[in-house]
Amino acid sequence: MATIFDEKTILKRIAEGRGTGEYENYKPWLTVRDVPSSQSRSNRPLGWKTQREHHLLSDLEYYYFLFLEWHDNILDIREQYPLDRDETIKIANETGLRHPYMHDTYQVMSTDFLVLLKDGSYAARTVKEAKDLENENVIVKFSIEQIYWQRKGISWGIATRNEIDDIYAKNLEIVHPAKYALEEYNNTQVINYIIKRLSTSKSTVDAILEETDEVFGLEIGTALLIYKSLIANKIVSIDMFQKFNIGISADEVNIILDVKEKMA
Repeated sequence: MATIFDEKTILKRIAEGRGTGEYENYKPWLTVRDVPSSQSRSNRPLGWKTQREHHLLSDLEYYYFLFLEWHDNILDIREQYPLDRDETIKIANETGLRHPYMHDTYQVMSTDFLVLLKDGSYAARTVKEAKDLENENVIVKFSIEQIYWQRKGISWGIATRNEIDDIYAKNLEIVHPAKYALEEYNNTQVINYIIKRLSTSKSTVDAILEETDEVFGLEIGTALLIYKSLIANKIVSIDMFQKFNIGISADEVNIILDVKEKMA
């Protein structure tokens, strides 16, 4: 059941510190429990940058989140970030735009992502299906949102599915959960064996991974998990715009960093 955001609920969330904090201490304004599962597919991945569970309310939000995770220029990701209600009401009154209002209450508006960049600046991004941008209510909401961030001197923009390459997003989805497998497995002999074979062999990747499982007596699929983790940690690289395929030749995989250097 969807959460009803009346004034009592809004004040309670403000008191709880929703929308405050940073990195692992950030509390999103909305959670997956606030949106009926029948309306969208929610995701709660563990963030690489924040070391906390993220609340993503649609596949599009999830894929854009993976895109943000992959970029080294981004330090912190805060999803479902609430806008100051007094400020958005003021903007609506000044511009004649209709402020979101439900349950006899002016609603707290939110931006899908507020991210902190390495240079110390922030960027605000909202994701939406392109077809929804023709909806009048969406246009009004985004107009208020745009003015809000402009007044704060923060870059704001809309990302649609058109800006997110499907294959790239799917590849990120495949490797993202494997990020910490290197730390959890912690067997440098196996890891270095895989890297060496990828560097020197003319075999296919799947043959090398199967060979690794056999040589070290590993459970089938262990070497594949490590391979995905090597990609997630950017120790090895593949063409992320080509469908993930372990049938490719090893010479199509690039070794970027020494394991010890990357994990230090």
